[in-house]
Amino acid sequence: MNNFKNYFFKTFDFSKYNSFKCKWAVVLIGIFTFLFLQTEYIFVEIISKLLSSNKTVIFQNYALGISAIGFLSYPIYKKYLEKFFGEKILYIIVTILSIIALATISYAENNIAIFISGFFLFSILGFLGSACFYVSMIIIKSISYLARIVGTGYALGILLQFLNNNLLHEVRYEIDVIYLFFIFFIALIYQFEKEITCPQPSQKADTNNIKSQGFVEKKSNLTLKIAILLILTTICMTCIFSIMDSLVTILHVRGSLELEKWPRIILALSALISGFLFDIKNRQYAAIIMYSVMMLSTLCIVILKLTDAFVSGLIIFYFSAGFFAVFFTASFMELSSYMKAPELWAGLGRAINNLTAAIIAIPCITILKSWDVLPLIVGSLFLFVAVSYLSFMYTIKRLKLIREIEEVKESMVEKEKKIEAISEKYLFTQREKETFDYLVSTEYNIQIIADKLYISRRTLERYITSIYKKTDTKSRVGLIKIYNAC
Repeated sequence: MNNFKNYFFKTFDFSKYNSFKCKWAVVLIGIFTFLFLQTEYIFVEIISKLLSSNKTVIFQNYALGISAIGFLSYPIYKKYLEKFFGEKILYIIVTILSIIALATISYAENNIAIFISGFFLFSILGFLGSACFYVSMIIIKSISYLARIVGTGYALGILLQFLNNNLLHEVRYEIDVIYLFFIFFIALIYQFEKEITCPQPSQKADTNNIKSQGFVEKKSNLTLKIAILLILTTICMTCIFSIMDSLVTILHVRGSLELEKWPRIILALSALISGFLFDIKNRQYAAIIMYSVMMLSTLCIVILKLTDAFVSGLIIFYFSAGFFAVFFTASFMELSSYMKAPELWAGLGRAINNLTAAIIAIPCITILKSWDVLPLIVGSLFLFVAVSYLSFMYTIKRLKLIREIEEVKESMVEKEKKIEAISEKYLFTQREKETFDYLVSTEYNIQIIADKLYISRRTLERYITSIYKKTDTKSRVGLIKIYNAC
């Protein structure tokens, strides 16, 4: 019993991630969540006066799909355009364009201008969202508490939206708040972007990578499999949640549901709870937990579609949706730490979710208009089977990757200890130590090692001669024997 208590309190301990940087990661995720969801809410409110409920849902999902372009444009900017555009100028332009687009949505009388501005604004939100998740991943010290940081940030965003909707009773005041948060959020992103540097890898890190080329290749294959499984899992789950979201939006537009009222607090609460549950044992069971919660979604569909208990269905929807949002956000942020392009993968979960919602928008409306339960049951069963398999495989592959990384870390620590011990025994200088590390850990020739150490070939040869003299050896083979014998 005592062991259980200790484990419980350890899992739900806020102090473990209560660092300054983690707090700012929570703030960044929270403000982005607020901006995205509140802008989506305002956009739906405006276009619902112009379109039928079904068309409103379709255009809402199209706007979400457009945001995926923004999510994908950020890594392109980081890779190819950042060196040509100053960050300051870029974010000033983004701020101005965001304000203009939001103002156009709010006050324009031309329907085409409203839709074009709305789609453009969501593409900007996608760009900022991708930056948000990437920057947050960089400033978080340990991914051990990643899910709870994401969950806390998401809960903060929902609470901000709830307060904005319920304390301010006119749309124009709600929009004014969005203006202020846009400026504040972009300023934060700019500040953290400016602080983030891309340091050159140290010699030690370089050697470690060289030493384990086989592992790197193996890890790349494994992470690719994990990425594919996670993408497919997110797509399948999005299909289920998009049906629920479309149904809820239709009922809201028709006046049967009020999305801004107290049941929305359940969404914040579920996000907070899910973050801590997902982090249990380093997220080993996150996919399984998410699958279990997803099963509740069918109850939501049945309740909302076949009964008048709208509030009960809405509570179930919010509870499961909070888990889903935290799951795919945290999973892709974690995956980004193992990928060559983390700026792409950190926000890819949101991009895939939004793009899938746009692609299936019309089929969702078609199914919901028919009021035929059979397609829902058949579709749900198919998705359940798919998600069951994908969740299981994703969990297995992820655990395998974690184990392999831990094994390599242990071997690296052992290697570093051996190099340090040998260096102390033979009184190597720092440069001689680095040279010795390359000589026994790699098959690189003299010129390549010199390039790696940023020294001339002649200088490197002096280091090697000194090492041979100190160790009483005459060849690289002799050095390797000393290393292996340590």
